[in-house]
Amino acid sequence: MMPKSPNTQPKRAETRQQGRKTMKLLIDHALIELNKNGAANFDLDAVLRRSKTSKGSLYHHFGSKNGLIVAVETEVIRSGLTSDNQVLRQMIEGCNSPQDFFNAIELAMRAGAGEPTREVRRQLIRSIAFAQHDKNLAATLRETSMMGTQYLAETLAVAQRKGWLKNDIDITALSFWLQGIFIGQIMIDITNTKTNDEEWVSIALHSLKSFINF
Repeated sequence: MMPKSPNTQPKRAETRQQGRKTMKLLIDHALIELNKNGAANFDLDAVLRRSKTSKGSLYHHFGSKNGLIVAVETEVIRSGLTSDNQVLRQMIEGCNSPQDFFNAIELAMRAGAGEPTREVRRQLIRSIAFAQHDKNLAATLRETSMMGTQYLAETLAVAQRKGWLKNDIDITALSFWLQGIFIGQIMIDITNTKTNDEEWVSIALHSLKSFINF
């Protein structure tokens, strides 16, 4: 067996670094295009032209136009989840009682029912639909979702250690449940019955009370 060239590893690292730069460049320009024209009128040629990237590079990294769109939306979702989770953790760490904890969750739920989050839900549902037909996209979405779920579970663990959440509650399951409440509001979004937002939040909060040691 021939010994590996000592230059192989640096070259591979350089190739990976260049690949990451190309992916970021495509995502950045695709996000601009999505915000401008939406997924239905997405102009892939314009993205390639502005990013000075070949169609071959696009297919290599994302597989298709839909793959690029989902990658963009997944990044938006990941960033949004990270930001929201960080804010929620800061709020919970500043709580001094079970009631404070409940109030923090209530504030987050009511914010989640607001207009700015409707597009986030649409992006997530659209990404899930695309991912059903692409194993790589499904893996990316799964990894993103698990990272968000784990972070939220670690945040809820803060409340559980303080005795505000019942000890027999599985915080990972609770994390999934809370995210399900957010995603489930897509039904209100679709039917455009915004007056049901308040009732939706009230029912969710009523359920949440059973998990808390008041």
